[in-house]
Amino acid sequence: MLTALPNAFGEVGTMREVFLETKKRRSGRHPPHVLIVEDDPLTRRVVVGILGEANAMITEENARGAVASYLLYAPDIVFLDIGLPDISGFDVLDQIMTIDPDAFVIMFSSHDDAQNIGKALAAGAKGFVSKPFKKETLKSFIQGSALHHHKSYV
Repeated sequence: MLTALPNAFGEVGTMREVFLETKKRRSGRHPPHVLIVEDDPLTRRVVVGILGEANAMITEENARGAVASYLLYAPDIVFLDIGLPDISGFDVLDQIMTIDPDAFVIMFSSHDDAQNIGKALAAGAKGFVSKPFKKETLKSFIQGSALHHHKSYV
Protein backbone atom coordinates (compact mmCIF):
# COMPACT_ATOMS: atom_id res chain seq x y z
CA MET A 1 0.00 0.00 0.00
CA LEU A 2 1.31 3.48 -0.91
CA THR A 3 1.50 6.07 1.82
CA ALA A 4 0.05 9.49 1.03
CA LEU A 5 2.22 12.44 2.03
CA PRO A 6 1.00 16.00 2.45
CA ASN A 7 3.20 18.52 0.68
CA ALA A 8 3.94 22.23 0.87
CA PHE A 9 1.42 22.93 -1.86
CA GLY A 10 -1.56 21.48 0.02
CA GLU A 11 -1.64 18.39 -2.17
CA VAL A 12 -1.47 14.77 -1.08
CA GLY A 13 0.35 12.21 -3.13
CA THR A 14 2.71 9.28 -3.17
CA MET A 15 5.83 11.35 -3.76
CA ARG A 16 8.13 9.26 -1.58
CA GLU A 17 7.27 6.08 -3.45
CA VAL A 18 7.77 7.76 -6.81
CA PHE A 19 11.10 9.12 -5.66
CA LEU A 20 12.33 5.75 -4.40
CA GLU A 21 12.08 4.49 -7.98
CA THR A 22 13.90 7.47 -9.47
CA LYS A 23 16.56 7.52 -6.75
CA LYS A 24 18.00 4.29 -8.17
CA ARG A 25 19.20 6.29 -11.18
CA ARG A 26 21.45 8.50 -9.05
CA SER A 27 23.92 5.78 -8.10
CA GLY A 28 25.29 4.85 -11.51
CA ARG A 29 25.14 8.01 -13.54
CA HIS A 30 27.80 10.43 -14.64
CA PRO A 31 28.00 13.41 -14.88
CA PRO A 32 26.25 14.65 -11.75
CA HIS A 33 22.78 16.12 -12.19
CA VAL A 34 22.47 19.64 -10.79
CA LEU A 35 19.11 21.31 -10.18
CA ILE A 36 19.18 25.12 -10.05
CA VAL A 37 16.05 26.71 -8.58
CA GLU A 38 16.33 30.44 -9.10
CA ASP A 39 13.76 32.97 -10.30
CA ASP A 40 16.35 35.45 -11.60
CA PRO A 41 17.24 34.50 -15.21
CA LEU A 42 20.67 36.16 -15.04
CA THR A 43 21.67 34.18 -11.94
CA ARG A 44 20.44 30.95 -13.56
CA ARG A 45 22.54 31.66 -16.65
CA VAL A 46 25.62 32.45 -14.56
CA VAL A 47 25.33 29.22 -12.56
CA VAL A 48 24.75 27.16 -15.71
CA GLY A 49 27.76 28.88 -17.28
CA ILE A 50 29.93 27.97 -14.30
CA LEU A 51 28.75 24.39 -13.80
CA GLY A 52 27.21 23.38 -17.13
CA GLU A 53 30.31 22.11 -18.85
CA ALA A 54 30.94 19.27 -16.40
CA ASN A 55 27.40 18.59 -15.14
CA ALA A 56 23.92 17.78 -16.40
CA MET A 57 21.98 20.96 -15.62
CA ILE A 58 18.29 21.23 -14.77
CA THR A 59 16.82 24.67 -14.13
CA GLU A 60 13.57 25.81 -12.59
CA GLU A 61 12.34 29.29 -11.80
CA ASN A 62 9.73 28.47 -9.17
CA ALA A 63 8.89 26.13 -6.31
CA ARG A 64 6.35 23.98 -8.11
CA GLY A 65 8.79 23.23 -10.90
CA ALA A 66 11.52 22.53 -8.34
CA VAL A 67 9.63 19.74 -6.60
CA ALA A 68 8.48 18.24 -9.91
CA SER A 69 12.04 18.25 -11.27
CA TYR A 70 13.37 16.76 -8.05
CA LEU A 71 10.98 13.85 -8.40
CA LEU A 72 11.68 13.43 -12.10
CA TYR A 73 15.48 13.73 -12.10
CA ALA A 74 16.58 12.83 -8.54
CA PRO A 75 19.45 15.31 -8.83
CA ASP A 76 22.73 14.82 -7.02
CA ILE A 77 22.65 18.41 -5.77
CA VAL A 78 20.15 21.27 -5.64
CA PHE A 79 21.02 24.95 -5.49
CA LEU A 80 17.82 26.49 -4.11
CA ASP A 81 16.99 30.19 -3.85
CA ILE A 82 15.16 31.24 -0.69
CA GLY A 83 13.16 34.03 -2.34
CA LEU A 84 11.02 32.32 -4.96
CA PRO A 85 7.93 33.99 -6.48
CA ASP A 86 5.35 31.34 -5.60
CA ILE A 87 6.45 29.58 -2.41
CA SER A 88 9.40 30.16 -0.08
CA GLY A 89 12.57 28.21 -0.75
CA PHE A 90 12.38 27.07 2.87
CA ASP A 91 9.05 25.36 2.10
CA VAL A 92 10.62 23.73 -0.96
CA LEU A 93 13.55 22.56 1.17
CA ASP A 94 11.11 21.05 3.65
CA GLN A 95 9.26 19.26 0.85
CA ILE A 96 12.45 17.89 -0.70
CA MET A 97 13.72 16.68 2.67
CA THR A 98 10.36 14.98 3.29
CA ILE A 99 10.64 13.20 -0.05
CA ASP A 100 14.34 12.41 0.29
CA PRO A 101 16.04 12.83 3.67
CA ASP A 102 19.35 12.12 1.87
CA ALA A 103 18.98 15.16 -0.44
CA PHE A 104 21.99 17.43 -0.91
CA VAL A 105 20.52 20.93 -1.00
CA ILE A 106 22.47 24.18 -0.92
CA MET A 107 20.49 27.36 -0.26
CA PHE A 108 21.08 30.58 -2.25
CA SER A 109 20.32 34.05 -0.95
CA SER A 110 21.57 37.61 -0.95
CA HIS A 111 20.26 37.75 2.62
CA ASP A 112 23.09 35.90 4.32
CA ASP A 113 22.17 36.82 7.87
CA ALA A 114 22.67 34.31 10.67
CA GLN A 115 18.92 33.66 10.93
CA ASN A 116 18.59 32.57 7.28
CA ILE A 117 21.74 30.46 7.41
CA GLY A 118 20.73 28.81 10.69
CA LYS A 119 17.20 28.12 9.49
CA ALA A 120 18.49 26.56 6.25
CA LEU A 121 20.97 24.28 8.01
CA ALA A 122 18.46 23.29 10.70
CA ALA A 123 15.96 22.34 7.98
CA GLY A 124 18.45 19.98 6.34
CA ALA A 125 20.40 22.11 3.86
CA LYS A 126 24.01 21.01 3.52
CA GLY A 127 25.24 24.54 2.93
CA PHE A 128 24.46 28.15 2.17
CA VAL A 129 25.79 30.31 -0.68
CA SER A 130 25.61 34.07 -0.40
CA LYS A 131 24.93 36.06 -3.55
CA PRO A 132 27.03 37.16 -5.26
CA PHE A 133 28.91 33.88 -5.17
CA LYS A 134 32.26 32.62 -6.36
CA LYS A 135 32.53 29.84 -8.93
CA GLU A 136 34.97 27.95 -6.68
CA THR A 137 32.30 27.84 -3.97
CA LEU A 138 29.72 26.29 -6.32
CA LYS A 139 32.22 23.75 -7.63
CA SER A 140 33.26 22.76 -4.10
CA PHE A 141 29.64 21.92 -3.30
CA ILE A 142 29.51 19.61 -6.35
CA GLN A 143 32.43 17.67 -4.86
CA GLY A 144 30.69 17.73 -1.47
CA SER A 145 27.64 16.10 -3.00
CA ALA A 146 29.86 13.38 -4.48
CA LEU A 147 31.25 12.59 -1.04
CA HIS A 148 27.76 12.72 0.45
CA HIS A 149 26.42 10.24 -2.10
CA HIS A 150 29.63 8.13 -1.98
CA LYS A 151 30.41 8.76 -5.64
CA SER A 152 33.36 9.91 -7.67
CA TYR A 153 32.87 12.49 -10.42
CA VAL A 154 36.41 12.28 -11.77
